[in-house]
Amino acid sequence: MLTAFDIYLIGINVLTFVIYGADKWKARRDKWRIPEETLI
Repeated sequence: MLTAFDIYLIGINVLTFVIYGADKWKARRDKWRIPEETLI
C-alpha cells in the first residue's frame, strides 16, 4: 500500500525527470535552457 509520503516521492522524481528531460531537449536544439540554479 502506498502512503502519502511514497506518492510525494514518486511525484517529485517524475517532475525532476521531466524537467531534466526538457532541459536536455532544449540543449540539443540550441534553445534557451533552464538555469542550473533552478535544476539543482
